[in-house]
Parts: sequence; structure tokens; C-alpha cells
Amino acid sequence: PKSALVGGHSETWETFGFSGPRTQWLISALEDVRTRTSHYFEISTEIATTGHHASTLTAWAKRKKLHQIAALRPEVGPLADLIPTLRQELADHGVELILLDRPMDREARSLATGGFFSFWKKCQRTFSQLRTGNNQEKPN
Repeated sequence: PKSALVGGHSETWETFGFSGPRTQWLISALEDVRTRTSHYFEISTEIATTGHHASTLTAWAKRKKLHQIAALRPEVGPLADLIPTLRQELADHGVELILLDRPMDREARSLATGGFFSFWKKCQRTFSQLRTGNNQEKPN
């Protein structure tokens, strides 16, 4: 990659009443991701926690002269719900959004056939690294 952007959304944290310590923990976690990404890929990495996701990504892509943005696919939740909007906003500015899936994520999806606890038991049987905490695979 040419550049990386690590994102959080401070307005959401405020909306849901995140405490000061929880917000600080999130900021520290984002900083850790920024540092690790910068060192691993030897690239410039920024953090963005304010503004709308689409406008933040679009402005970053324009500033860095990017034609593609790659990100891990969010499975569910507010970020997953934003994907169509993000994709269109970026496309309107000539930037393609590419969503990546780790092999383990693709395999786990096939196990999600009903109920969290049955899913979790299937995952524990299927992915021994969940028990050992040793999961260092790269997305593709």
C-alpha cells in the first residue's frame, strides 16, 4: 500500500455515552494500529476520528491521489450498513473500494447458521487458534 488510514468515529462514541476511560482506550488502540501499520508496511499512516466516514475517506483518497482503497470487510453493524454509501461516494470521485476477507472470516461465515452459542462452539472446533490466541493470518 501507498498509505493507510486508521479510522474511528468520536461522534458515535459521544452519542452512545462512552466514558472518558473507554474513549481514551479506543484512541490508544487506534494509535497502536497506526504504529503497527506504519512499521509493518513502512508507509505513512494517519488516524481519523471526526467527520463522516464517506467524506473523510474521499478527502484522504484525493489528498493521497489514490484510485483504490482496500479495507477489511465489516461483517455486521453500522460500518457494514455504510458500505453502499461509502462505495458510491468514493466511486463518484474515481476511487474504487475493495473489501478484503481473511480466509478464516470466509470459513467462519459458513458456520453461522443460527444462534451465537452454536456458532461459537463450531468455531472452537474448527479454529484451534481461537483457543491458543495464535491467529496471524493476512487478508486476501
